[in-house]
Amino acid sequence: MIPQRQLAWRSLHVVVAVLVLTLGLASRANADITRIVITSIESPTFEGVSFGEVGQYEKVRMRAFGEVDPNDPRNAGIADIQLAPRDARGMVEYSMDVFVLKPVVLANGNHRLLYYMNNRGNLDSALFPSIGVLSVFNDGSGGNDPTTASHAGNGFLMRRGYTIVSSGWDAGVAPGGNRLTISVPVAKNPDGSPIVGPSLEEFVIDNATTVAAGLTYPAATLDKSQASLTVRVHYDDPPVTIPATGWEYVNNRTIRLLPAGTTFTQGRLYEFTYPRPGSDRRRTRIRRDTRPRSFSASRRPRRLQPAQPTRWRRSGHLCVRRLAARTLHARFRASGLQ
Repeated sequence: MIPQRQLAWRSLHVVVAVLVLTLGLASRANADITRIVITSIESPTFEGVSFGEVGQYEKVRMRAFGEVDPNDPRNAGIADIQLAPRDARGMVEYSMDVFVLKPVVLANGNHRLLYYMNNRGNLDSALFPSIGVLSVFNDGSGGNDPTTASHAGNGFLMRRGYTIVSSGWDAGVAPGGNRLTISVPVAKNPDGSPIVGPSLEEFVIDNATTVAAGLTYPAATLDKSQASLTVRVHYDDPPVTIPATGWEYVNNRTIRLLPAGTTFTQGRLYEFTYPRPGSDRRRTRIRRDTRPRSFSASRRPRRLQPAQPTRWRRSGHLCVRRLAARTLHARFRASGLQ
């Protein structure tokens, strides 16, 4: 008889193998995974709670390394891929965090992987906790490091034997707090200078005290003639331009209304367009929403969505979300582990 711990390690090897096979597709138009490094294992997790016939769960963190062929015509849709740095073999490299919750004895599971598209690297969100994978399915919690028995909630997914996987996809996510990150190269002009392109940010203020708005990316210049700020009540309303005399840069990452101390109008939808380095030559669009969960639907601009980039071509950073996360999401939903 094979000891349970040995079975667990064999199960983990199977998970890694499936990750490699699922991420590393035969076509070079996809994001091939070349290496996976296991960085930590907590076994069992959830304080050793056993979930019916499935048994205990363990938590595994990994770092996956991949590459993209910039010369494959099927990758031509990636913004500025020809300007990205390449390795000795002419490939464009990236790496990302991978998070796995799986039965300790994988044979007891249902042989299905559930891939969760995290929110800015967060398995759970402080602003919108109801969108976390364990919150949605298990009435649980745990933030980015589910560990305790209470974090597993009612154990719905575990009692049914799912392996839960999530990975970094957003190049703008800051490391720390157990967030899932991705490292991707930044494209530059042939002479080595940064690519400067337009960036558009949308944000809603849900208080009467905000006097400054932070920018997701630093502005390439503080010349206000190259930027514009608009406001509207509803999403379908025509935007009204705020004249240059009505706002200013505090620095390259912050703007404010004028005169100084003027607050942003509560519930209004603001759009700020500005040039930034590291952008591709096409417009990058970012949505940010500062409203708490209790935001009144009667005041919500129509069709405004939670803060998410609305284009996959984000900045000079290669869009690995388009390559890796989309592939993961499509392939992990019902991958069978044999």
